[in-house]
Amino acid sequence: MLQLVTVTFSFILIPILSKFKVGLWASLGVTAILMGFLNGFGFMQLAEMFGSIFTSETSMNAILTIALASVMGAMMKTYGILDKGIGGLSSLVSDKRYLIAIVPLLIGCIAVPGGAILSAPFILNLGNELGMERPLSAVSNLVFRHMPMFILPYSASILVAASITELSVMTFILLNSVFIFPVFFSGYFIYLRRIPAKKNEDKLPFAVGIKNLLKYTSPIYVCVIVHIVTGLPFYIAMLSSMLVLFIMSPDKKAYPMFFIKSICLKTVLSAVGVFMIQVVVSNLDELLALFSTMVESGAFMVVALFLAAVFFGLITGFHMASVGFVLPMIMTLDLGHGQFLALLYFVYCAAYFGYYFSPLHMCQIFTNQYMDVKMKSLYRIYLPFAAFILGWLVVSYLILSQLLPMMFG
Repeated sequence: MLQLVTVTFSFILIPILSKFKVGLWASLGVTAILMGFLNGFGFMQLAEMFGSIFTSETSMNAILTIALASVMGAMMKTYGILDKGIGGLSSLVSDKRYLIAIVPLLIGCIAVPGGAILSAPFILNLGNELGMERPLSAVSNLVFRHMPMFILPYSASILVAASITELSVMTFILLNSVFIFPVFFSGYFIYLRRIPAKKNEDKLPFAVGIKNLLKYTSPIYVCVIVHIVTGLPFYIAMLSSMLVLFIMSPDKKAYPMFFIKSICLKTVLSAVGVFMIQVVVSNLDELLALFSTMVESGAFMVVALFLAAVFFGLITGFHMASVGFVLPMIMTLDLGHGQFLALLYFVYCAAYFGYYFSPLHMCQIFTNQYMDVKMKSLYRIYLPFAAFILGWLVVSYLILSQLLPMMFG
């Protein structure tokens, strides 16, 4: 129990440090170190534990992929590739309501922290054309922007989770699809269905639109194709996207320097911070034993893991941090593979629930600032969406907890 108290105390420091403008990556590192010292680990022990992050193939694959994904996002934004891709997309959509969902979805494929700010100008303009109030435009931008993180092979949260559990990225994508597709359609029916239709008059010829869409979104999907076809580690497959961006670069001589400058060190260091937390938690024997005993109590174990995932998502505003804390606990439980997958799905999505609605969530902060919207206005509009997410998560977990053990034992 003492270890649970020290871990909770350490994590509560994250929102406190954010009040003093301490970066998330630094807060995560401080949390991991403090958690280690409070639980009796010496300096040399912690150094050895943290050093193992950089000798592990799975964690380094995740860190390098996250670094390259940040480069891709920065380059697509700076080169104007993003705007051209959206222009091609617009030519295929007849009703501007659909663009409210599709534009944030497309931009969400670019791994940029607080990336909702990239789609906010598009959605605010579209929302004004459709007569939407600003809080509704803000919610729409946020709801649809986060869908790709559940199914993209280079999603930071998926990479961290796959590294911790040693399951394939595709396993997480298949599990996550059970959650995210119903959530996507619920977002449309809750927020956009009743908005009057408005014909899109700014369409390009269909052939030109398709060509532009395929061309200017190619950095996003070419690495996925290479990974699937060759089976190469994803960070190596992402070099194909870097090659595509080099070809599209307007100044090829400046490309190497721009590549280096485009690496988002804060994002990379945040991932390292999550792995630091994960490796400390993995060595907290008393805490892990406490959760192991919950297996005997059945439903209580599920409730406890759900509350932990939501709590750490809320206080960090960071999905990876919550995932990095809770998943090592699940790894210690004596479960059949099917039951393990069902619980993994439930906790991963519960962490998203906490992270998404956190007041520290960067996408919400940036969107509210850009659209001049108060957070409390968003929470009122969020109520039916939050209720659907929670209800579907429980129902889908109950289904999977029966179905997956029959399939996998």
